[in-house]
Amino acid sequence: MFFRDILLIILSFLSGSIMYSYLIPKLVKGIDIRKISDDMNPGSGNVIKYCGIPLGILCIILDLFKAFIPVFISINYFYTSNIAIIFIAISPILGHAYSPFLKFQGGKAIASTFGSFLALYPISYVALIFALILIFFKFILTIKPNSSVILVSILFLDILVFASNSSIYIKLIVFLSSIILGHKHRVNRNDGDITISLFNKYCKKILYHNQIT
Repeated sequence: MFFRDILLIILSFLSGSIMYSYLIPKLVKGIDIRKISDDMNPGSGNVIKYCGIPLGILCIILDLFKAFIPVFISINYFYTSNIAIIFIAISPILGHAYSPFLKFQGGKAIASTFGSFLALYPISYVALIFALILIFFKFILTIKPNSSVILVSILFLDILVFASNSSIYIKLIVFLSSIILGHKHRVNRNDGDITISLFNKYCKKILYHNQIT
């Protein structure tokens, strides 16, 4: 049982370490997404920006499922213990954030975190809460720079989960994933001052258009 759980943890980490947002642009477009992007991040956001929406969406889906599949299989087919699930759920997030295939310089792990959370059925409401918080701070109460959005969203997610009646194992998974995301999205001095405004530019355009019509 112990060795099986260790193997599942390793496989989950290796699954998360496969950097689709680096491999797909390299194979399809012949470009290194890290070298052409401003933040040198091998993430799906940069794939959308530099390679187009279809490839970007494909990378998002693959990044999500590379975390979802090992966690889902471990829970539903191997019936691993709650303690093992903590490490299995964190491993693909950790693998994406610090991929050994890219000299431990991975991506920011948002899609992989969603994938891992979604596999934790029936408490996948954590993923829904995280998504709603991100949407709120991205489009309604806009915070800049973008890295600050993730940091504030993580803080709110932790508060909500720890205030809920979720099991200690779920709280630990959320807490540990928050540490990883927090480290990957830490605000640099070069990002500029943190600003907060009501509605982003896209929402303002929609509201302005509706007022005119």
